Amino acid sequence: MSKLSVGSSLTLSIIDWLAFILPPGSLAAPASRLLRAVRDLLGLWGARWRERQFLADLVRNDDRLLRDMGLSRAAAAREASKPFWRA
Repeated sequence: MSKLSVGSSLTLSIIDWLAFILPPGSLAAPASRLLRAVRDLLGLWGARWRERQFLADLVRNDDRLLRDMGLSRAAAAREASKPFWRA
């Protein structure tokens, strides 16, 4: 998670910082939810990218493993060619 340095020894996450500077009941909760949603989306995109890189490697190198997974070379190549942001 991103950290914000405050002073020489105190480090706060952005979510903690927003909760600290905004009054109770203000935008702290929605901002916190937004930051968590962004973090989760970036994690999902990273997982998709890694999965598609793995599939691309299988398409290039390992027909046996593709068969074991129940995937044709064409289906694996089609999935591997999708951008990470597309489900």
